[in-house]
Amino acid sequence: MRKKHIPKKIISSLSALITAFGCISSSLSVFADDVITPTKSETYSQMQSDYYTLSDVSYSPVISYSDYFDIYSTQNRPETEIIINASDYSDASSDNISVGKYKSENDVLIWNGSDGEVTYNFDISETGIYCINMTYYPIESNLNETELSLEIDGKAPYDTAKRIMLNRIWVNKNDISEDSRGNQIKPVQVQSGMWISSDFNDTDGLFNEPLIFYLEKGNHAVTFKSEKANIAIEGFKFYNPEKLCNYSEYASSVKSSVSIEDTQSNLIRLEGENADFKSSAVLSPSYDNNDYTVSPSDPRKIVYNTIGKDSWNKAFQSITWTIPADSIKSDGWYKIGIKARQNKMRGLYSNRRIYIDGKVPCNELNQIRFFYDNDWKRVSPKTSDGDYVYIYLSADTDHSITLEAVPGDIGNSLRRLDDIVAELNTYYRKILMITGP
Repeated sequence: MRKKHIPKKIISSLSALITAFGCISSSLSVFADDVITPTKSETYSQMQSDYYTLSDVSYSPVISYSDYFDIYSTQNRPETEIIINASDYSDASSDNISVGKYKSENDVLIWNGSDGEVTYNFDISETGIYCINMTYYPIESNLNETELSLEIDGKAPYDTAKRIMLNRIWVNKNDISEDSRGNQIKPVQVQSGMWISSDFNDTDGLFNEPLIFYLEKGNHAVTFKSEKANIAIEGFKFYNPEKLCNYSEYASSVKSSVSIEDTQSNLIRLEGENADFKSSAVLSPSYDNNDYTVSPSDPRKIVYNTIGKDSWNKAFQSITWTIPADSIKSDGWYKIGIKARQNKMRGLYSNRRIYIDGKVPCNELNQIRFFYDNDWKRVSPKTSDGDYVYIYLSADTDHSITLEAVPGDIGNSLRRLDDIVAELNTYYRKILMITGP
């Protein structure tokens, strides 16, 4: 039985992005799908077998991921990787599932339909907790997102495993154009495709890191079910991601003779509305004509100059920009500046994770805070000592910079709030059983 839904919003707004100087637009609202959960002192097996009775109807509880995490998060994290080719399935239930070549990749599983299920057998050599990373290609369809349900050995280990969300790729169908009156026309968002490697994350937005799965040594079966598939899968793996290094370790790991002081002066400006890839169709260009500092600006006409705002409202939504090689004058170290405005939630902040070329370079870029302010501000990542974080860019190739919405430290507070509200709802139902509505 499900408890009352609690909205959890972590919102920000940014405007155009720059590497060395920058601007974007964003906003994050997280709505957690809550469940009735037994007390933390109960074991997982007790939680699975327990039940609640309300009036004359019995309900089976769903174990929340928060409880599951509290039970198993301290377990061993093996360094072993179990890599499974998607074509090596043991059973498939749909005619929509086949094996073949897709987008230059051979021997991949092609799930060319929205429904069905597929099962894989695999061996675990060391007991512990593992994360799952999948390499897939979203097949263009009328679906806005891909959603999978995961079962291990015939059971979903917790509620969130039934709602694994995989991002699709969205792009502008055409460049921003103007109508006869000089107002800009918002481009239509259309699906595009590329091979993506993504961890399975918490869709409720309470955890920054990938979902964990506790597996004992031996043979297991994992089943993916879906009514929103339409993807080609190259493979997936059970593994544990490496811990992020700090900024000083990152800086020392870069093999370069160029220091920050020796880097040639350069300003690379990327307009937020001109993003290359978005994870959702709602992340389309937006505009703000109330502030002359936003670029470009016009007090009378519609000019698209931001991206995000209220539409960047789910955990792990992301936007990616390309830094063209011809804009980088020389190899060197660059500071990131983001012109941003978070004017939705007074007293709170929203968070973005920064990827460079698909990876988070250091822990300082794992959570960038955007505090409440009615004015546009330039936000640059810093270390705990207050020093700016610089990233190394080579001049011989294009680079990408991605901002991803994450719950950040607020997720821990929301988890505590979940437990409190769950307990209150339990007492509320007990009162109703005695007094009636």
